[in-house]
Amino acid sequence: MTLVDYRRLAPDALGCIRHLYEKIQQLGKESFSKRAEGIKGWRQSETYLLYVAMGQESLLQVKTIPDVIAARTQEGKPALTEEEYSYISDLNRKLRF
Repeated sequence: MTLVDYRRLAPDALGCIRHLYEKIQQLGKESFSKRAEGIKGWRQSETYLLYVAMGQESLLQVKTIPDVIAARTQEGKPALTEEEYSYISDLNRKLRF
């Protein structure tokens, strides 16, 4: 899933996360292995990898996420919004095994 695909899931960041969470929950109702595959797919997506990269930048450069977002935007690099970053963080806590 690209960042563009992710943003097309819903008109706002919360809606996107709800959509993803519901999809993974639905997979879990079918079987544990399908849920695991869904989570694995999410963790291999461009959106999740961007989330991880931004978190690493924040830690390595001792910057806040808003500063990382501003720097990436200024450099023309893809960036999540603060809201997207926060909701993805919440989703990841819910998806732990």
